[in-house]
Amino acid sequence: MLSACMPAELVAHVTGHEMGTSAMWEYLDPSRALCIPGATVLAGWPAFPWGQHGMGPSPPSLDAIISPLLHMEKLEGIVDKVFRLDNATNPAHWKGGELRPLLHAAFASGVMYFEERTKAGEMPRVQVVLMEAVHSSGVEGGDARSTLIEWGNMIRAKFTIDNLHLTSNGPQVL
Repeated sequence: MLSACMPAELVAHVTGHEMGTSAMWEYLDPSRALCIPGATVLAGWPAFPWGQHGMGPSPPSLDAIISPLLHMEKLEGIVDKVFRLDNATNPAHWKGGELRPLLHAAFASGVMYFEERTKAGEMPRVQVVLMEAVHSSGVEGGDARSTLIEWGNMIRAKFTIDNLHLTSNGPQVL
């Protein structure tokens, strides 16, 4: 248990949870902002020097592939197909829902790693679902496979740039 390995007063700040005054072992209301320092270190990135804060990692983003020929509306339809969203789906996952950014990041991640996973023969059913969703959406250009590879390269380039603050020498102090 994480809290057994560190002083109790740090547990809330490292795990991203708020602890009640008398409920030491009950964690409530996780906070993304408070999770970032602990998650960054747990993911293998070096900790910031004491007393300094920095930006956490940025997820893969669909912004890299949005263009005049590919509007976000079309991408939203592809995301719905990939994750099989329908009327029975939690509304938080629908377009405009509070968890929709999670689906965007998951889709962008799947596209970013599409080529590597295809070459390695990993997750073949997921790869087929991605190709079917792109093909059925009527996206202009080549076949779905080459489109996904192109999109993946664009997403990876933006992801690399967005996370330079973690991969370059030294932390960026805010």
